Amino acid sequence: MPESVHPDTDSLAGRVALVTGGAKRIGRAVALRLAGEGADVVIHYNRSKSEAEDAAAEIAKLGRKGVVLQADLCSVEEIKRLFQQTADRFGRLDILVNSAANFLPARLDDATEKIWDTVLDTNLKAPFFCAQAAAPLLKKSGGVIINFADIGGILPWTGYIPHCASKAA
Repeated sequence: MPESVHPDTDSLAGRVALVTGGAKRIGRAVALRLAGEGADVVIHYNRSKSEAEDAAAEIAKLGRKGVVLQADLCSVEEIKRLFQQTADRFGRLDILVNSAANFLPARLDDATEKIWDTVLDTNLKAPFFCAQAAAPLLKKSGGVIINFADIGGILPWTGYIPHCASKAA
């Protein structure tokens, strides 16, 4: 359970965060930390429903609301639905964390169009369209967008060409 940086105050009390890929790994840790700081959190997942529900249960133990919403971020229509559902549930959004990503191995000689499209749709297209969908809500609240990247965008790995291209972009 994450501890608050300010144990006597909830620095994010009354705020709402949406964390893409919030069911697992870094996204889950960020979602729990935001809840530990006082935010209510939308935990986005694509296929990790049970992990998302577990994260929501942990958030509830922190005394915050954790809402689990599914969307395939490779679809702009599903992205729009995700943010509409967030607005319907909370009426606001203060923090968007673009954490969802994939890490599919593919070298120059064996990368397929399907792998290329899947990697770039998830790691590049989705954060852009999530930001676009979140912008009206974030403008109202004076909110922020946090995007995660990794070193592969600067120091590419030969076994992950599409991934590194998506992170460099």
